[in-house]
Amino acid sequence: MAVRGNTSEPSGTPPVPDAAARRPRGRQEVREALLEAAQRLIAEQGPANVRLREVADAARVNFGLVYQYLGTKEDLLHEVYQRVAARSAGRFEQVEALTDVVDIFLTIADDSIGRIMGWVALEGGYSADVFGPSPALSQVAGIVARDARAHGNEVPDEEARVFAAFLQLVALGWRLFRPIGLSIADVDATAVDADALVTKWLHLLADTVVRGEQDAKESPA
Repeated sequence: MAVRGNTSEPSGTPPVPDAAARRPRGRQEVREALLEAAQRLIAEQGPANVRLREVADAARVNFGLVYQYLGTKEDLLHEVYQRVAARSAGRFEQVEALTDVVDIFLTIADDSIGRIMGWVALEGGYSADVFGPSPALSQVAGIVARDARAHGNEVPDEEARVFAAFLQLVALGWRLFRPIGLSIADVDATAVDADALVTKWLHLLADTVVRGEQDAKESPA
C-alpha cells in the first residue's frame, strides 16, 4: 500500500489572512472604507442615530482618522451623498427619453440614496447645502432640455433643473410614504397596481413638459 506524503501545510507557513478582516491601509483605502460603512449605517438608521465611532468600528479604522480624513458628521454626510449621487449619475448616461428617467428615479428611491435623503428630511437639523449639487440631476436637466428641443420647445436651464428635482422628490416621496398614503386614502393595495398608476401619471407629466403643453393659453375674455 502506497504511503502518501504529508499534505498538510508546513508548520512554519503562516495562515493566509482573511481579506475581509484586513484593516484598510493608506488614505484612499481608509476613506473608501469609512464612506462605505457610513453609507450603509446612515441608510439603515438615519444620520441622527449614527455615531462617528460606530462608523469607524464598522470600517475597521482608528477613530481619530474619521476627523482627519472626513471631518464632522455633516462633512461625512456630504461626502456620502456625493459618492452615491456620482454613482447614480451613471444610470442616466444612455437614457433615450425623459420617461426613462421616471423609471430610474422610482428605482433609485428604493436605494440607499433615497433612504438617506428621506432620513435627513424627516429628522431635520441639517442644511440642504449638506448635499450639494447632484451630477445626476444635472444630467436629468440636460435630458429635459434635449427632449424639449426635439419637440420644438425650449425649457430654460433653471426650469429644467427644477423639474428634475421635482421628479426625484415625487418618486422618493411615493416610495417612502406609499403604505401610509394608500391607508389614509382607504385604498385596497391588492385591488389596484398603485405603482403602475403613479408611473403612468409621471410619464404623462414628463411628456407634457417636454412638449410644451404645460403653458396653458388663456381663453379670450
